[in-house]
Amino acid sequence: MKSVVVVVLAAAGCVEGLAPEELGLGRRVGMFPGEVSAILPPMTDALGNLYVATGVPDSTGVPQPGTAHAALSRGGWSDGCPTGTGARGGALGWIGTDLGRGWLWTRDAIVELRANDGSCETKLDVDPVSSSDLVLVAVAPLVHRDVSGRFTMAVITTGAQPTPYLATLDLELGLVRASSALGTVEVLAVGADLDAGEAAFYVRDAAGPRILLARPFEGQVGTIPVSGTADPAPRLGEIGFAADGSVAATLRSDVVAVGTRTGVTIAAAPFSVASLELDDDGGLWLTSATPTPSLARVATGQLGPARPWASAQAIDAALAAGVTVIDERGEQRAASRWKAHAAYGGSALVPPRAAPRYGLGARAVLVADPPVDRGGIPYSELAVVPVGVALP
Repeated sequence: MKSVVVVVLAAAGCVEGLAPEELGLGRRVGMFPGEVSAILPPMTDALGNLYVATGVPDSTGVPQPGTAHAALSRGGWSDGCPTGTGARGGALGWIGTDLGRGWLWTRDAIVELRANDGSCETKLDVDPVSSSDLVLVAVAPLVHRDVSGRFTMAVITTGAQPTPYLATLDLELGLVRASSALGTVEVLAVGADLDAGEAAFYVRDAAGPRILLARPFEGQVGTIPVSGTADPAPRLGEIGFAADGSVAATLRSDVVAVGTRTGVTIAAAPFSVASLELDDDGGLWLTSATPTPSLARVATGQLGPARPWASAQAIDAALAAGVTVIDERGEQRAASRWKAHAAYGGSALVPPRAAPRYGLGARAVLVADPPVDRGGIPYSELAVVPVGVALP
């Protein structure tokens, strides 16, 4: 029994010493329908707790309602709660964490996950003041912390007023704290500069495209001009900020906007873009899983050439060869060997949305084992696996 305890503690998030392309011990989440069962990578907080959201994308890539799970750093998973219902109930992105809590957003609401007891709470599905139905157009991956609470920025509309508003959302109390009308704009991408504490929204209207920068309670604090135009994609793109001042926005799989805070220019992508990646030094990369994992660096406001992502390719091969996964159900802790693949298709290190940081030199990936047929429906086991990562 002693050896089992040792592997459980090792699997619980201790990633020190993971070499590039090395697999850590996985932690089983549960069984779900489909070989591809999520679009979001796992998220972790500063305590090492884990958060997972499932949701099978439809034919356009839009995620359908799934299940959200939380796990304490030292073991165990919650039973899970639905991310939502209906066409607007799929998880669209992580907002962030704060010591035992994690937040995700759907078109309908914000879902708070609590690692200590595995509970969930749906917030901001309606405006508490007007009782109007809220629609979350885009929520920034940003958690602003101060003595009065935890806040983020979003573009919202209501059932009673379809005009988009730039709003400060209270994540703890579920309130719209401040808002200002944006006019008739489309939101094509969302992101955040965490070092600056700013949310970013790529918007377009009759005046043309631009990136709005905003802070909770302050509202809009700046604008990044955009040169050129691009038709929107079915899904919301991402905006990333590098430590050297570079900025990139993914608009479609074949179109990006690249530059600095003084301005970005729309350009053809060097490959079929999946998401953005920040390395441990704050370097910004475009990533692709098609036809094989690839990267392109965004540095000094310029887009570099595509290059193979050897580390991602090696990790995919290692997962397919076999990874040890710990099953924490019941009183026992059992280990088994899986031949695994990315639960969001493609490459394990290239999810459709950016992966939150897991640790220096490491990332957490969501994997699935080969599906089994149950009454004509394929089901796969899901697990979170820490992996060592190297970028060129």
